[in-house]
Amino acid sequence: MIFFDDEKRNIVDVSKLGVTCIHVQNGMSLQTLNQGLETFAKAHGGP
Repeated sequence: MIFFDDEKRNIVDVSKLGVTCIHVQNGMSLQTLNQGLETFAKAHGGP
């Protein structure tokens, strides 16, 4: 699971559950989505 949020406290709390979290500071973008997908893939043994 990938979780995107603009509140750092939510990122901290949800990441403790084993979820890949991406802090979104200036709104969602394609670059942010790609960052999340790459981070998730690395965390779960993907390319």
